[in-house]
Amino acid sequence: MEVQRKLDTVELAAQLGNTREAARQAGCSRKTIAKYRQQLQDGSPLALKRIHKPEYRHTNRIDEDVEAKVLATTLEKPYLSSNQMAGELKREHGISISHSTIRNIWLRESLNTIALRKAKSEVTTAHQNKKE
Repeated sequence: MEVQRKLDTVELAAQLGNTREAARQAGCSRKTIAKYRQQLQDGSPLALKRIHKPEYRHTNRIDEDVEAKVLATTLEKPYLSSNQMAGELKREHGISISHSTIRNIWLRESLNTIALRKAKSEVTTAHQNKKE
């Protein structure tokens, strides 16, 4: 569908003979239409398909395995605050992590309130019980 929309835009520009008018009608820029034309010349219409890049993970971001342990512990004990969670992770797993990092992980995963953590914990527990 995305490719067809781009093809239609290029066709409209060719029919009208006016890139500016085609861009106005299609709701895109003239530069975009030129980019679509170039992609069509370089390859097949599939060249217009958007290619998703792998998710970029910043070098200063916490390791994925530590983040997974934070989330697992959060779902086991949803009532703990971020300070209490930091202490729990230090005792159980030997992971030294700040409470603000835990808070950022919770925000990213939409677990920033006790109610959200409790609801997610209940859903996860019910899903695991069905598997067994």
